[in-house]
Order: sequence, then structure tokens, then C-alpha cells
Amino acid sequence: MYKLIADSGATKTDWASTANGKVKFFSSAGLNPHLLSDEEIVAILKEEVFPQLETGEMAEVLFYGSGCADPSMKNRIMQCFMNAMPTASIQVSTDLEAAGIALFGDDEGLACILGTGSNAGIYSGGLLIKQMKAEVFPEGDKGGGAAIILAIIKDVADMAAPEEVRNAVEILLEGSPEEYLYKLENDKVSRTDVASLYKKMAPLYDNEYFRAKVKAQVSEFIEEVSRQFKDVASDLSWGFIGSIALLNEQIIREIANEKGIEIRKITGRPIEELHNYLSEKYD
Repeated sequence: MYKLIADSGATKTDWASTANGKVKFFSSAGLNPHLLSDEEIVAILKEEVFPQLETGEMAEVLFYGSGCADPSMKNRIMQCFMNAMPTASIQVSTDLEAAGIALFGDDEGLACILGTGSNAGIYSGGLLIKQMKAEVFPEGDKGGGAAIILAIIKDVADMAAPEEVRNAVEILLEGSPEEYLYKLENDKVSRTDVASLYKKMAPLYDNEYFRAKVKAQVSEFIEEVSRQFKDVASDLSWGFIGSIALLNEQIIREIANEKGIEIRKITGRPIEELHNYLSEKYD
């Protein structure tokens, strides 16, 4: 019998499948219910997840996902899994809970996600105590890949970015930044597509303008987390998780040092730590 653990963001889902004492790690598309229909979610499960599994009955699914803090979204994800895996026991939690487990285990701290989007919450001993208030994605997810790239595209449109950056962005967009922003505002371009441009801008990572833009975004995120959790932010260790966090570890540590913040850990993906913790706790 199988046990599945999933950590899902807007862009990608990381899976740990356990059967007969053996674990297999693999990835699929993201399963954020705010961004996908029920039909699209079930299709990803059947087309990208099922082929990774050997024949056998599914016993349990522990799903941690972005967009699942809203009870209605949580129920949608649960129903999709029940439709696709009717014999399994399904538990749905937020990606912030997975981040807290991976970063702090049985301890406590401020768990921060910097991936396609951004989020943070107070975590203690396996439980998410409080989550920061959500803002409009992607503009409100300061420090996330989508927000950083959107800010740069707007600068390109306003001729506020240096020539090297303008040229690189226009090549990536295969058109004008104004046209791209129009498509984004009218839902003709996915918000996750914006974030996907981040890794394609790798040649610009050391560009002074690009680094300054990233640092400004991450600073705004840290300031907002500090504001929302002002009663405990200075007393707790902070941890950061996600692709953007890992790519910008040096910048995060610079800002943390400037603000007197203690960093416990910075890592790219939580699935292995999540699997190890849950296996020790519940197997």
C-alpha cells in the first residue's frame, strides 16, 4: 500500500511516495486551487502523478499546498483527490505548515516562503499558529519570483531599467512589455508564467540593477512580516524556503544582518525534510 506526501506551490509539486519501505521522490505541475479548475487538478494527478506510481492501493495522502488556507479551496483539493484516489485517506494542509516542519521540526520560529509567491507564519512544534494576511498575487507577494519580475517588466515599460536589462526582458517576452502587461491584466498570461521568467533571467543575476530590485523586494517582504508579527518577530528565529529564497540566500542574510534577525535555515525545497519528519512522527 502506498503513502503519498506532497508539497505544492503555484508552479511545481514535489512528491514523496512510500511503498514497502522504499521512498521515491518526483515532481509534477503545481496544484494551487486558486489557479486551476477541478478538471485540471484531476488531469495532473492522472497524467503526471499516477504514472510515477507502481500498481497498488493508495492508503494515505498528506497534501501541503499553496492556496489551501481558504477552507473552500482546501475542500476542492480534497474532493479532487477523493475523485482520483477513492480508497485513500486524504489530509490537506497549507504549504506554510510544510515549510514550518522543514525549517523548524519540533521547535518554533517564523517560517517564510519565497517561491513563485511569498508567505509567512508563526510555527511551533508541528503546528502553524498564525499566518500573515494574504495580498493580491502577484503584486502583493513581495519577494516572490512573480512580484520581482513584474516590477522589472514595469520598469522596462517605463524606460526605468538599464539598457542591458531592457534588451534581455524584451527578448524573453518576445514582444513589448506594454503588450505583456496588458495580457497579464486581462488573464491572457498566467501569473505563474511571470514567475517562470525569473530563472530565464539568470544572466542578469549579478547585474547591479537586478540585485537592487531583488533586495528591495525581499526587504519589503521582511518589513511586512515584521509588521504583521511585531509582537514576536524580534524574538523568534526566521527560516526561508523556496527557489527564490535559495537563489538569493546572500541577499536575505545581508538584510537579516542589517535588521538584527537570526536566520535558522535557508533551503530550496522541503519535501525530503517533510518526508523524514512525518515518517518519524507517524509511521
